[in-house]
Amino acid sequence: MSQSINLNELLTSAVDEGIISQGTLDIVDLNDSIVLGSNGSNVDEIMSTDVTLVTLVLDNSGSIGWHGLEDAVRKGQNEMLEAFSNSKQKDSIRIAQWFINEKNPLHSYTSIDDAVRLDSSNYNAGGGTPLYDRTFEAIVSNVAYAQQLRDTGTPVSNVVVIITDGLDEGSRKYKAGDCVKLIKDVMREQFSIVFVGVGNKYDFESVAKDMGIPKGNVLTVDSTPSEIRKACQMVSQSIIKASQTMIDPSNNNAFFL
Repeated sequence: MSQSINLNELLTSAVDEGIISQGTLDIVDLNDSIVLGSNGSNVDEIMSTDVTLVTLVLDNSGSIGWHGLEDAVRKGQNEMLEAFSNSKQKDSIRIAQWFINEKNPLHSYTSIDDAVRLDSSNYNAGGGTPLYDRTFEAIVSNVAYAQQLRDTGTPVSNVVVIITDGLDEGSRKYKAGDCVKLIKDVMREQFSIVFVGVGNKYDFESVAKDMGIPKGNVLTVDSTPSEIRKACQMVSQSIIKASQTMIDPSNNNAFFL
């Protein structure tokens, strides 16, 4: 059976279980990005009784480099993974990592020990910001992989973290409205979608709102290395806290409140 057929079956099951709507599934392009993004750790290798999937979507557009923030993003990501590694919830967390300006994920869902730590050899800024495309594909990949876990009876919570310093620039497949439709669907279930805006050039609460992300899940920080690292620390602490209990769908719009 091909990966695309498997993906279609998984997403159809997600529709049947009310995770996403048929209308959302109809606009999904099951491309290589989603195939790779949903191809995580073998579910039989996960020993935890419940799992928290963390999907990290990091901006690597040219403006990150122009502002001298590449090293801060690397260090912030490393410190986030270190916080997960030192937590009691370490074994229940699986992480996937995406760069906004790369079509394919850095890697799909894997253990914290096996997650790639960023350095100058694997993270360098350049290019545009196809924010809508990458957000949509990362969330759909999350839905598909989570469905594999749900099909084995494993309870799953999901946290998607988007960190960017700009507006959408260069998306070719999906629009803001497509993200709204998808995010509205998944936030009825065990999903939190989190948006970290870097800098004061844009109104990131409005940027996030246009994508369907509620104000309580938006954090705006100054475009300085210390603020980016502080934001990563705050996000990791909130995720560790959230992983201790199942996400309450009636209260998943106040991640930073």
